[in-house]
Amino acid sequence: MKSNNIVKIFLATGLTVGFAIGCSDEFLTREPQAQYSPTALKTAKGVEGVLLGAYAMIDGTGLDGQDPWMNDIHNWVFGGVPSDDAYKGTDAGDQPEETFIERWDFQATNNHIKNKWRGLFKGVARTNDVINTLKDVKDITEARRAQILAEAKFLRGLFHFEAKKCGRIFLTLMMLLLI
Repeated sequence: MKSNNIVKIFLATGLTVGFAIGCSDEFLTREPQAQYSPTALKTAKGVEGVLLGAYAMIDGTGLDGQDPWMNDIHNWVFGGVPSDDAYKGTDAGDQPEETFIERWDFQATNNHIKNKWRGLFKGVARTNDVINTLKDVKDITEARRAQILAEAKFLRGLFHFEAKKCGRIFLTLMMLLLI
């Protein structure tokens, strides 16, 4: 009985100390980690980093969940394989999505098609981020501002052009699905 009371006293003391020390609003005001705030990007170095992220979409490395060669601007999957300039190779079980593309059998569930669109429009979104962030940057020369703006607009045009090229294939897919 006596040891039971001692346990209760220690437990009550521990809970009281825990509540007194542990309950504070400090955890509500902490800055998120591994993430840039919009104000941190509104500097010369910040907008350069955002521009670098837009350039990363050219070779497909900026898209999560896929290998870069599935989304790069060289278009091996969407240019070489269906045009018969490249052969997918191996057996039908290896990269079956490419086998469908090679046969011009475009499936709505093909991950290569979905990821190509995701990659292109993520590139467009990143270039738009550069343009929008650049408006608020104060510590940059006008010459560099003009160069960054020109690079971002060129990249945005490149991604739109690539989407237009692939749009012929995807438009065919949409027409086949509607028929």
